[in-house]
Amino acid sequence: PENDAYVNNSVSARVGFSPLKNLSIDFFARFTDSQTDLDQSEKYGDDPNFIYTLEESSYKAAANLLLFDGVWKQTLSASFMRHLSRAKDEADDLRPSTSSINALDGKRTKIDWQNIVTINRLNNFVLGIETETEKASSDYQSESAWGPYSSVFPEQSLTTTGIYGQFQTRILNTLFATAGVRYDKHQKFGSVVT
Repeated sequence: PENDAYVNNSVSARVGFSPLKNLSIDFFARFTDSQTDLDQSEKYGDDPNFIYTLEESSYKAAANLLLFDGVWKQTLSASFMRHLSRAKDEADDLRPSTSSINALDGKRTKIDWQNIVTINRLNNFVLGIETETEKASSDYQSESAWGPYSSVFPEQSLTTTGIYGQFQTRILNTLFATAGVRYDKHQKFGSVVT
């Protein structure tokens, strides 16, 4: 029946400059910090100190290069994202022997090189390659009437690399068509063509 608190503070920024007429460089950053009160259904009702916190930060740098009077546009970008979350339930008067903490640490790094070649006003071709590595670890600890419990997953990582090509066309500004092919290689599950 009570209101549960939620607080979210976010800040983001973008900075860009053009050192050359045909070259632009952009930097992006975003940070979020939030806290949420969680409900817990049990015989004593809501748990007032069961709190979920989240910190998320992401950064990206991208360079855009135009060649041959804008016919060939290249974009090289690199990004990094980190996700830190924690669900913490401390002991209290109603639950003096029950507490838990669940923490997750996730990271993602991505590099992407995309090329767009404008064939004419109605047609263009896109070709690119990207690679992404994801890492994560988690840690769960609890205390209860049955004793302590621990579940720890050490950091694991996976990498996926993809190559893609795409042809885009428009006819009389009324019909738009795209045909593409993509090859992805996943470190664990193998490769697939789409």
